[in-house]
Amino acid sequence: MWQNTKITDLLGIGYPIMQGPFGGNLSSVELVAAVSNAGGLGGYGAYTLSPQEIVELNNKIKAATDVDHPVYKRRMPAYNQWLYKHYKFL
Repeated sequence: MWQNTKITDLLGIGYPIMQGPFGGNLSSVELVAAVSNAGGLGGYGAYTLSPQEIVELNNKIKAATDVDHPVYKRRMPAYNQWLYKHYKFL
């Protein structure tokens, strides 16, 4: 079926729907939880947040959904290496 793809298998999500992370404090815990709980991949753009704010945000998202979710911090070398490793086989 259309919803079963390599990316849904890799990420463990129900549908190939990925909510783009909004930066500049435009993301919300509620939106991330709603997308994740509906079977997509909800994400939060946290590039304006401090490390402590990111920890607090992550705890709020975890309280709102049991589904794994990405919190994006722009230009993280380890994350970029992860993307390169995983995207080259898709």
